[in-house]
Amino acid sequence: RTHRDTVLQLSCDAALAAGNLPAEVMPLGNLARSEDTRVSQEGGHLSCVAQLWEQLQHLRGQCVACEQRSIEAEATTRVVEQAESVAAELARTAEQRAWETAEVANELALQVDLRHVEALEGQLQLQRLVEEADLRCEFLECVTKEMARQQQDG
Repeated sequence: RTHRDTVLQLSCDAALAAGNLPAEVMPLGNLARSEDTRVSQEGGHLSCVAQLWEQLQHLRGQCVACEQRSIEAEATTRVVEQAESVAAELARTAEQRAWETAEVANELALQVDLRHVEALEGQLQLQRLVEEADLRCEFLECVTKEMARQQQDG
């Protein structure tokens, strides 16, 4: 028996005695401790150690896989955070552009309204001038008719 086998056997015995084995391994430990087993005590311990070693390797593999998934999840999280940051910046830029566009549109609408008011004022002024001219024409027509009647009467 090698020194390594002895250490592994002692580790297995200590783990069995302390009850420090995972639930999946406990039946194996109980099998190694039982007296009615057909396997010799030494063979049982080596079998227990081998099975524990296999399970440890399997669990290490799972840990490595979990660590890899964690690293991938962190990378994905960073990408998502960067995408969210870019999207937020794009949204701010779009909102700023929308406000600027609205400001320009409001200014243009104001200029159009002012020109429309100027045009209406010009039309009103022309209408007053036409009405004044019509009144003068009516007055002159009345004066002309009066003068014509006075000459006929006269």
